[in-house]
Parts: sequence; C-alpha cells; structure tokens
Amino acid sequence: MGFRAPVLQFADALWAGDRARPNRGIACRRAVGPKLRAPDPGAAGSGKTTLLAAAVERADGFGVLRAVGVEEESQISFSGLDELLSPVVDLVDAIPGPQRDALRAAFDLAPSARIGRGAAARAVLSVLAAAAEARPILCVVDDADMVDPASAGALAFAARRIKAEGIAMVFAVGDERPNPFAGLEELRLDGLGTAVARELLEGLGKAVADDVVRRLVEGTGGNPQALLDAAAVLSDGELSGDAPLPYPLRIRSPAGSRQLRSAASLSPAA
Repeated sequence: MGFRAPVLQFADALWAGDRARPNRGIACRRAVGPKLRAPDPGAAGSGKTTLLAAAVERADGFGVLRAVGVEEESQISFSGLDELLSPVVDLVDAIPGPQRDALRAAFDLAPSARIGRGAAARAVLSVLAAAAEARPILCVVDDADMVDPASAGALAFAARRIKAEGIAMVFAVGDERPNPFAGLEELRLDGLGTAVARELLEGLGKAVADDVVRRLVEGTGGNPQALLDAAAVLSDGELSGDAPLPYPLRIRSPAGSRQLRSAASLSPAA
C-alpha cells in the first residue's frame, strides 16, 4: 500500500473539490528541484498512468471514456477523438445538425469537403453532455501531448466550457510540446519521499539501507520508475550498504516531462 497510498490520496484530492465545486478545473504536475543528472520527477515513469487509474478507481457511478495519445497517429486528424468517443458515437445523431455533420465528417462517417473545426469542437461537448444525461462521465486521456492537434484542440475547447453537465476530464500531458490545455487549474505530482520510496524498493525483495534510499531519491528526484531502474543495476551489497555506491549513480533519464491536467464540472447531485 506504501506506493499506492500517496497516489490514492492525490486522486482523492482531485475528486474532492470537483464534487463540491462545479466548474472546477484541475491540473497536476510534479514539483521539480535542481538535481545533478537527475530526471525530472514528473517525467515518464513518474506514476501518471497509475494516478489516472486511481482517478478512474475513485469515479464510482461514472461512465469512463478513455484514449491514449500515440505518436504514430498524431498526424491523423481527429484520431484521438475517434478513440475517446467511440463508445458513445451513437449519440452523435442526437446533437444539433451542424455539429453532427462536422463530427460525422471528422470520423469519416459522412463525406465532406471541409470539416468545420469549431462545430466539431462544440460537438464534443454536446456528445459528452448527452452521455452525461444517463450518468456522470469521466474522460481520461493519457499521453495527451501526443494526441493529434485537431483532437487536442477540441478537447481543450470542451474542457474550458463544461459547466454543470456532470462531466470530468483528466489529461496527462508533457512540457516538451505546445500546451493546448492552458488555462486549466494545475496540481503538481511531487517525487516520492524517502519513506514511500523505501516501501517501493522493498518490493524488490532485497534489503535496502537507509542511506542508499536517500541517495537514490536524491539522484532520481523521487521518480518511481527511475528509482526502480537505478536499484535494478545495483548489487545486493550496494543496496544493503555493505559496498560503496557507484558515482555517479547509473540513472536512466525518462523521456519527456509529464503532467496531469484536468477540467471537471459535476452537478451537486452527481
């Protein structure tokens, strides 16, 4: 439970305000301090996917729509929306005509010489609102910085305009690309402290000395995956403190900073 505890507490914090305060938007990042050769604690491996899973776990009574950004599909317009909305695509026919036509064309369900991106963006909010009539809806998009620009723009448009429709949207995004989700409130994912890091490392089934835990946390910024990767290349003697640690520590630098951004609008009855 040690490693999951702060993640679940973070997910609870994410939900608590949303249920009590309609129209609240949240984003989550990791705090980053200057560390020699240390990966950004908010980088890949920071636990963002675990946090998204915890947010879903806490979303009792919600319908969940999911998508994952894939770099190979980032040039295919509306591919991200196609994945996210595929479970509720039947609701497209129930939204206003211009929006319906734009979204059907975006999904190649109807011919069109030109897709009205403004209408398509409004259509996303209309479809989500229609889905939320039955039960609250949670949209979860991992690696949202890799989602195609057309989808990212439409999602950002919807996220900034949800009001009391019973919709929550959570995005895991990175710092290395232009940010289409600017304006959403943000929360930072801090690196693991030594106590939680110890419990994570003890899961390897080996004795780990207190000083070794401290050195690994300092060297990795508390990034969970980097902690495990760094520990994996140490000998039993190095982990137990019986042998000196190598200098510098062999730490794989995860590619790309990640942060979580979300927008939520839940009616008091949700």
